Amino acid sequence: MRTSARSTFVFRALLPLCAALAGACGSTGADGSSSHPREIAVGLVGYGSSPFQLVSESHTSRVELYSNERKDASTKVLNDEVMQALVDHLDELGFDGYAHPGSAPSQTGGAIAKAIEVDEAGQRHWWALTAGASADELKSFNLAVRDFLGLYNIAQGWQSVDNSLGGDYFDQKKAKGGD
Repeated sequence: MRTSARSTFVFRALLPLCAALAGACGSTGADGSSSHPREIAVGLVGYGSSPFQLVSESHTSRVELYSNERKDASTKVLNDEVMQALVDHLDELGFDGYAHPGSAPSQTGGAIAKAIEVDEAGQRHWWALTAGASADELKSFNLAVRDFLGLYNIAQGWQSVDNSLGGDYFDQKKAKGGD
């Protein structure tokens, strides 16, 4: 049986998480501190929709994020090793070669549909497809988006959300055509 690139990425990204859960992760010291903490945030900005974001535990504490009620639940916290595997995978797909320094634009005037933004210890870079993108860049970007969303969708998030509408919230989203 042939293994797809996506399942290989997901397996490689989740392997450190499984090791940590089993108590076999060697990246933390006896006092629980990480030997190489990485403050990483990776976001998928979909212009016209809310951004999705994955952050490392060194970037944002799970307790801090999930204990406070927020307006949305679009940010999820993963361990440092999984986030490093995601950044490494994006680099394998050419992120470094295609990315621009700084933050992704907040509005694009319709020229860009999606952008991936990586923040490593305050150094931000973003990658979006433009009209002049090559077939190779288009393929790499679509793989990056697919793999980001694959990891995002399997990550658990326990965010408390401010929702005064109760069950009507979902009816309202459906009426507007939202997800």
